[in-house]
Amino acid sequence: KYDRFCGVAGTSRQSQIAHLLIDVYCKSATLDNMLETVLAGPETVPVIQALTGGNYRLRGFNCRRMTGAPDFGGQGWHRDNAGEFSIGFLLSDIPEGENGATSFIGGSHYFPYDPQSNTTLSDDGWHVTSPVRRWRKCLPANRLLWRSLKGRVTHACGQAGDIYIFFGDTWHGRQFNVNGCQTTIVLAGGFPTQFPYPEHTNLPEGEALEAMPPGTRQLIGNDQPLNEGSTGLIAEMLRQRVRLRRSSLFYLAMIERHLAVATTEGRLLSKASSAASRLINKLLRRRQN
Repeated sequence: KYDRFCGVAGTSRQSQIAHLLIDVYCKSATLDNMLETVLAGPETVPVIQALTGGNYRLRGFNCRRMTGAPDFGGQGWHRDNAGEFSIGFLLSDIPEGENGATSFIGGSHYFPYDPQSNTTLSDDGWHVTSPVRRWRKCLPANRLLWRSLKGRVTHACGQAGDIYIFFGDTWHGRQFNVNGCQTTIVLAGGFPTQFPYPEHTNLPEGEALEAMPPGTRQLIGNDQPLNEGSTGLIAEMLRQRVRLRRSSLFYLAMIERHLAVATTEGRLLSKASSAASRLINKLLRRRQN
């Protein structure tokens, strides 16, 4: 559970395990210049241009510090807004092991849906009471789906000063932090200009905007030209995304998840749920044969 604060440093959310400072534009000249250096760097410019098709807009710029308190929950698998990409800055070392690094499932940017709302791989996004978690042991399609995916999991470990760039559509989360590590990362997000900003995007304005480094300032707002056509790796990735087939394990996992939520919330009779569970098990046996 997070407590929300609004003060001179901006908006932040704090819990026993982490402290998140939201929209850190213009809070630190050093941090602003670091972002400017990365966005203009000879190594990163070609990568971002290939991702976006050339023109893009910045969105969030947040800083997260792990307190070192034991965190056995992490952050559940999810994906960001369609078309979004993120740049992670390691402000401290994050060693290998369960030390609160950002985690990814390789190749999941091609998957046909969002894990937060359509699987039981994480608690996030269920918006229901805790009894729904008991359903996990009774959901064979979700168990098989996780078994097929867990070998793809990687973590963004490294040394202070390292950066990583990823599709926001990649299923990602945060691994457990069980070794007392006090780590700090910054995440900056952006969109190719043909994608709209999501709602509730807070960007610097007025004097704060003018105080930012010139390269970063140009990437904020709607003044950049639109990319011609659906160019860039992000647009191509969305075109190539696998379609959801009713015979797939993804579809069965989605049906299981929604049945579990509906039943827990009392919207379905137990007999109907049992019949659906038998049908899913039958389909799974056919698939395995």
